[in-house]
Amino acid sequence: MARSIFQKTPTERVQRTYDFSQDVPSESESRGGVVTATDSSGAAVTSILEDVTQNDTIVSYHLIGGVDGEDYLIKISMIFEGGLRRDAFVELRVRANPWE
Repeated sequence: MARSIFQKTPTERVQRTYDFSQDVPSESESRGGVVTATDSSGAAVTSILEDVTQNDTIVSYHLIGGVDGEDYLIKISMIFEGGLRRDAFVELRVRANPWE
């Protein structure tokens, strides 16, 4: 799946959603959604994720904080019945001055 790029400032709190309904057969039921983040060194980061929820095939989450100049990889995963798994990726760029 293609990776999208999103930019925010360290002080913004932004809600994001991903809908997996186009990624699976219509008869598949979702079993769980997970959102994880890693920084540019590959270390897991939990401090930038908040309020992760799932409603059927839609996963919602908030991006908060972050270190100015750091890039994060956000991985949104959905598990469906029968063990089918789909992943989506967002590159988050945190910039205090987004025009630089």
